[in-house]
Amino acid sequence: MWRRGTRLRLLPRPAGEEGMTLVEVVVAVTLLALLMLGLGASLGAGLRLIRTDRQRVVAANLVSQQMERLRSMPFAANLAALRVALVLGACACAAVG
Repeated sequence: MWRRGTRLRLLPRPAGEEGMTLVEVVVAVTLLALLMLGLGASLGAGLRLIRTDRQRVVAANLVSQQMERLRSMPFAANLAALRVALVLGACACAAVG
């Protein structure tokens, strides 16, 4: 009859040789390495996401500032600024494309 708390072993060990075998250590180290690789990849992806989100926030703030500046100008000045922006935008698109 099995006593409570005992484990069934495939190969019984001689008395006094308790501990982990080399295979168990290799498996444990391999699992730990895979876990660390996954954690590192997740951390890298998270940092990239934070960087792109920060860039989007900065871009949105710059656009908001520009819109507020344009709203504070009279219409004739806005029309001239729009013409300049369209010309600059076309030049930028031509340079990129």
